[in-house]
Amino acid sequence: APDRASGPASPLATNNRPGLPAGNEPAAPFDLSIVIPAYQEEHRIPVFLDALVAYVADSDRSIEVLVVDDGSKDNLATVIERYATAFPTLRCITLPENRGKGFAVRTGMLAATGRRRAFIDADGSIHPSQIDRLLAVEANVVISSVAAPGAELDPPQGPLRAAAGSLGNRLIRTLVLPGVLDSQRGCKVFRDVVADVVFAECEVDRWAFDVEALALARKFGHEPVEVGIRWSHRDGGTIRPTTYLETLRIVFTISRRLGRQPEVRQPSAIRTGGSPKPTPSVAASAQRPTAKMRAGSTTGPTSSRSP
Repeated sequence: APDRASGPASPLATNNRPGLPAGNEPAAPFDLSIVIPAYQEEHRIPVFLDALVAYVADSDRSIEVLVVDDGSKDNLATVIERYATAFPTLRCITLPENRGKGFAVRTGMLAATGRRRAFIDADGSIHPSQIDRLLAVEANVVISSVAAPGAELDPPQGPLRAAAGSLGNRLIRTLVLPGVLDSQRGCKVFRDVVADVVFAECEVDRWAFDVEALALARKFGHEPVEVGIRWSHRDGGTIRPTTYLETLRIVFTISRRLGRQPEVRQPSAIRTGGSPKPTPSVAASAQRPTAKMRAGSTTGPTSSRSP
């Protein structure tokens, strides 16, 4: 069984400094960190957190949970407080203003301490138990997909939204990520040292942030592995028709900045207790994980409310 690590002394710690972990850090890394970006999710997140409580209780892994409140104006913080007892290793990072889903995910992934770090949508479209499908794959970057073998859609998206998503994925494959069938599902797992390097280099604050993260992973020699998951459409998000146009604009921006990243044939090795082997400048930025969290980062969907 995986080694268990003790969680923070305080069940729920709030930190208003983006990108920095809240106080009372665990003495040793957790086996898994689960990062949940959330914006105006007081009504949808309880169902997801109830499922997450059961998942954590049944797991043999030591797990920390980080909710990143992306400047919500509703009662999300109060809802999260109610789960402090159920989650002894829960931390809440509160951003003083809405910065976007990409910024919230980046903040959580760089604040996490787990040996493997997953981010997952708060809307419940992916049940927490599906994380195990990704963890079963021994790869540095593993992503959920509804285009990979074993995937299930129940219920599926409506025809217009599905068509828009299919078109968007084709464009992403053409411009940035050839061979990746579905880059837009809301659960992805990174090994710790890869997460540190990739998310320290990310600049996209809103939609399409995961396209940038996967392109950077390939740039540094880590091929994303797609795993089929069970996915359910959830109403109540903030995705609008204009969101798809904004996403496409950001994809073009990412393409201009990073280029078309081909599939990695020989993945970079991960050294125990060390880091991947990126260029020296990238390694230096990984030691300064908040340096890239600029207020003026490129703006840019996957699910969940935070834009």
